[in-house]
Amino acid sequence: MKFILLTLCVFYAIKCSYSCEEHSTCEGCIRDPNQCIWCALDNYNDTRCRSAENYLDSKDWCVGNTINPNSAMEIGENKQFSSEAGQVIQIKPQNVKIKLRPGQKENFEFSFKNADSYPVDLYFLMDGSTTMKAMKDQTRDKSENIYKTMRSMSTNVLIGMGTFVDKNTLPYTTLINSSLAYSFRHRLKLTHDFKKFQNVVNNTEFGLNYDTQEGTLDALAQVMVCNDLVGWRKESRKIIIVLTDSTLHAAGDGRYGGISQPFDGKCHSDKGYYSKELELDYPSISIINKLAADEEISVIFAVNNDNKNTYKTLTEGVSGSKCVSFEQPNVEDGMPTILKTIYKDITSQLKLRVNMNSEYRDHFKISFKPDCISRTTNSLMCKMSPGGEKKIKATIKLLKYFSHKNISIGLVNEGIKEQLTINVEIIDSCDCKREENSSLCSSSGTKRCGICECDEGSTGDICQCKGNIVSLGNDTCRQPGSHKVCNGLGDCVCGSCICKERFKGKFCECNEDSCPRGINGFICSNLGTCDCGTCRCNYGWSRSDCSCPTSAGPCSDGDVVCNNRGKCECGLCKCEPIPPWDARNEQNQHCHISPCPSCHIPQCHLLEPCALCHLRKEKCDCDHLNVKVMSNITESWAKCLDVRVDVGCYTQMVYRYATDRYGIDVIIQSELNCAESYFTLGGIVCGSLIILVLLLIIIWKYITKRRDKQEYEKFEKKLHSENCESHENPNYQSAFKQFENPTFGSEIN
Repeated sequence: MKFILLTLCVFYAIKCSYSCEEHSTCEGCIRDPNQCIWCALDNYNDTRCRSAENYLDSKDWCVGNTINPNSAMEIGENKQFSSEAGQVIQIKPQNVKIKLRPGQKENFEFSFKNADSYPVDLYFLMDGSTTMKAMKDQTRDKSENIYKTMRSMSTNVLIGMGTFVDKNTLPYTTLINSSLAYSFRHRLKLTHDFKKFQNVVNNTEFGLNYDTQEGTLDALAQVMVCNDLVGWRKESRKIIIVLTDSTLHAAGDGRYGGISQPFDGKCHSDKGYYSKELELDYPSISIINKLAADEEISVIFAVNNDNKNTYKTLTEGVSGSKCVSFEQPNVEDGMPTILKTIYKDITSQLKLRVNMNSEYRDHFKISFKPDCISRTTNSLMCKMSPGGEKKIKATIKLLKYFSHKNISIGLVNEGIKEQLTINVEIIDSCDCKREENSSLCSSSGTKRCGICECDEGSTGDICQCKGNIVSLGNDTCRQPGSHKVCNGLGDCVCGSCICKERFKGKFCECNEDSCPRGINGFICSNLGTCDCGTCRCNYGWSRSDCSCPTSAGPCSDGDVVCNNRGKCECGLCKCEPIPPWDARNEQNQHCHISPCPSCHIPQCHLLEPCALCHLRKEKCDCDHLNVKVMSNITESWAKCLDVRVDVGCYTQMVYRYATDRYGIDVIIQSELNCAESYFTLGGIVCGSLIILVLLLIIIWKYITKRRDKQEYEKFEKKLHSENCESHENPNYQSAFKQFENPTFGSEIN
């Protein structure tokens, strides 16, 4: 791992070094984010722009006259914290001026402190549908508690109210009636009189629409931008509470009612009604987010449980917004308690936001310690204690140079319009002495930062070139897209490049050794010239390396190219594959098929089907063969014996490979040899007779044995019947006789 990190560091150092050395002017050098240093010495012929790291390593480089400006910070306006009405200050300093050089960063500090009893403007934006009647009654009944709760946290509270339903046209409503369906109606300007608020809520008539979605964003946008109508104060924490039990329409939904013109972000009011609801589409979430950020308005979506997830997702796209459910049975006192909890959360947590032009975001990097800028910030480090001051350390870095003047960046605490303004000046020029008509510039230019800035009509390193060339320095010797003079491969003399050996071209961009080499190792195979990376081949040769002859001579061994069996490509025959009817399997470089002594028997098998087809006078697909049928073969070609025509019948054929074309000549004999079939037939007859005789003997034997068995069984049955008596044969003599030895068992003396 250490080796990898070391390799990356070395690679980065080399990259920075090369990046710096590309610059030929002081301005270009110091604008490089890799931190380059410019040498402003006169009559200096070495590399003028080097990386700061190389400069530190080389103590004898450009001693005494280097240009290396550094960033700087200056505090501008810095008034003390104040809670006085009309002069409230909650962030200090209020202005910081920073000079930034590309690639460098600058640190600064600022503090934030909540003002005492900071004014609060609380506007209730209520869904005017009939389904919200219960919520309307609750808001009316709790209005005094809501007001007193907010007064307990700030003594300067204004309260106002407006309602919304949806656009008064089909298909959003079934009955076109402005008293029942409307995108927004402002009903009460911000006031201290909560009883007036209570009466307005109580007397508000509710309408209805056809679809489930409401025109919430139409109304929300108008409340945000209609400052005079609503009565927003310049110094106040602005909070809009959106009360609804339905989902919402967003940009694009207006097309269902034939409304396609995008919302323009402006206030359109006529007697409190949104006057362009039928002309402008619903606002997009991004527009709502922009308006909330521009006006520093906190939006609280108080919805029922069924739609909480929808509006929670919406808060992710709207700056400074929150989502709560007004259906919280465990919350004591309902809406006043919910508002108190949310307000404490808003005021006790520092949530920073950077306001800058979108085109700046790719060029600046701003970080904070502690990091209180994230939307999900809930760190103890960002907690604001009552009356306490929160100090923040910030760092701003200019990632890369871009041409822009009067850059202003704002830092705000979410929900408070007061901001710290950062005025950034980009360091983009070198503070060098100017010597006009300098003798070092041939009295035709200004010597500045060690180089000549030539007058009109003069050019060159020391303005020594006259004529119609209008150039500053060596610009005419730089290829478009390159910072190097003559691509670093030559010298610029009077607007033209004098190239080093082996290089040529207007900007020395062509290397004579850059063309491809042939297989012989020579550039362009030594058969052409190298023209800026491309081979210009001699006559008769082609290809990128000139290794390919254009003539067909190497592909022929006579007048025929590739034996008419292939194409000549780059002096070599690209032969057609040997077809399946040819048993030979090798061919030479001119596509001549090589003889194959061992292919005779396979060739006979391949020719047999076509030869028999012609013998039988059938329709044959054998264009590659020239087949003849003859009664007797006299040709001494290659013989194929025992060509089977039918069972027991054979013939023979001969063949040769044609010399006037690619094909095979075949002759098949029409006379058949069927002798084998006669012997076969006789054998079959004799065999059949023998089998028949054996079969008859077996049948006879079976019948006689069966009959004998039946006779025996009949005899046995008769023998054991009742009428059969047993008699002893008087002439019967037993086959055994017994004799006793008179001396057996007696004692022998």
